[in-house]
Amino acid sequence: MAWTNRLRDLHWAFNKAQAQPHPINIRQGETSALICHQLTLQSPMHQPLATVQDLRVNPAERWLIRGPSGCGKSTLLRACAGLWSHGVGDIELPSGAQLMFLPQKSYIPTGSLKAALCYPAEADHFTDARCHQVLIDCCPEHRASSLTQTERWQHVLSGGEQQRLAIARVLLHRPDFIFLDEATSALDAATERHLYQALIAQLSTSAIISVAHRQSLADFHDHHLDLAPAR
Repeated sequence: MAWTNRLRDLHWAFNKAQAQPHPINIRQGETSALICHQLTLQSPMHQPLATVQDLRVNPAERWLIRGPSGCGKSTLLRACAGLWSHGVGDIELPSGAQLMFLPQKSYIPTGSLKAALCYPAEADHFTDARCHQVLIDCCPEHRASSLTQTERWQHVLSGGEQQRLAIARVLLHRPDFIFLDEATSALDAATERHLYQALIAQLSTSAIISVAHRQSLADFHDHHLDLAPAR
């Protein structure tokens, strides 16, 4: 009887696995572009979130993803960054490109401010002069002189300061594709504008894909994608 029960459970699990939809096919492409084709995003419970028929993001392009709350904007960013596989369709990641994804609240390790800034690279990967400069470009002046200060930065820095540090981290690492998921939502409009200007000026060949609610950010993006909730 025990053997029969195990066989029955195995048969049930096999049938269940066959009934599940295949995950998104995320693979390295052969071009410098990020390409989505016939993409349907789903929740982990396989509920449809949004559909994107075709999307191609080339280097140096800046895309703003817009749509009502709950339509899958953040999920699309995660999928394009290779961090979400629930759904169906194809995503080709740009060949040989460095990608960086910034959520609303980025991870900031405990230790020196330089180590927190350089993460996930080691602190000695960048010079003090370069780290000092990106902090000047993004953060309050008193933070730029604190490279060697050791703190639990996730608790010491305000929400706005954490977002400014995360943007400074982008300037330091210089990724080819930057995904900003409301990564400046805790900042006032003037500071947000200053940081986007710094990104565009210093990383002119990088692609930027943003999710944001503030309409003023549309001025910093030359392409828009409007999402609607999946039916």
